[in-house]
Amino acid sequence: MIEDLKKALTGQRILIISSKFFGYQERIVERLKYHGAFVSFLDGRPDNCFFTKTIMRYFPFFYRNKINNYYKNSITNIFDQILIINPEYLSVNIILSLKRKTRASWLILYMWDSFLNKKNVAVVIKHFDKVLTFDSDDAKRLNLFFRPLFFSSGRQDKKKYHDEIDISFIGTGHSDRARIIEQIKKQCIDLQFHHYFYLYLPSKAVYYFHKITNKNFKGIKKTYFHYDHIDYGEYIKISESSKAIIDIEHPKQKGLTMRTFEVLGKERKLITTNENIKNYDFYNPSNVLIVDRLNPSINKDFINTDYQPLPAKIYYKYSIDGWLEDIFTPISIH
Repeated sequence: MIEDLKKALTGQRILIISSKFFGYQERIVERLKYHGAFVSFLDGRPDNCFFTKTIMRYFPFFYRNKINNYYKNSITNIFDQILIINPEYLSVNIILSLKRKTRASWLILYMWDSFLNKKNVAVVIKHFDKVLTFDSDDAKRLNLFFRPLFFSSGRQDKKKYHDEIDISFIGTGHSDRARIIEQIKKQCIDLQFHHYFYLYLPSKAVYYFHKITNKNFKGIKKTYFHYDHIDYGEYIKISESSKAIIDIEHPKQKGLTMRTFEVLGKERKLITTNENIKNYDFYNPSNVLIVDRLNPSINKDFINTDYQPLPAKIYYKYSIDGWLEDIFTPISIH
């Protein structure tokens, strides 16, 4: 499998266009280079301030000219393949310009968000040579290739940290996450579970925006959140030290999150609100606890029993190499 991937990628000139997302774009670029590709990266947004990100997501027509000029002026090289990941905004003009300027023979779109949240992108998918999505419902509805996400680091080495934490969560405090985490936190205290929760927001202005627009923030104080990114080394240490890790998907998504697969790669237990996980080949109730997002309940026995290892082919399938294989080689999606 690795040999076929390296053969397919060696010497290929590849452009990755993606918003910055917790360093995953860097790991994709690094792994492509490892397999012999020549890789360039372009941030999918003209800038990453909160105002720009909000306008591009909800009112992209205000930035149409700015975005078109950004792509026009940023891309000058020739590429064999272009991979666009989860764009905020794409127009037919941008796509045709990319093909013309780069002479790319293969233009690929991968979505790790629901098309329900990116309706402007759904209307241009016919202009791509290959479109894949992490959402099984979108795949069926739009006749696309279904390809779940991946983990970028595993547990090939012996455990570096002891299981000092029973349950942890590190992530952005969007939608109803804060309310759910608060309910689970109370149970952890009652059950005497050692827990670590780190809910992140970009700024206090974002907190006040949610406070006004999101009913789930009622009663949640601003001190409940952290406004600085957690150090990546600390994030790894917490994850590696946890028996179980919580995942709370966005209410409008059915696809499994990146965190789900990172937990799989680390061979940790998962507590998730996503019932759709039952439909995946790695699902094992000994390793995965599904909770009701309206009334989450933690099972003490689930935490106190051992993780059950899975077949090696499952770990490869959901590794970053397995993902790259399905993105950049002839369709071999399992």
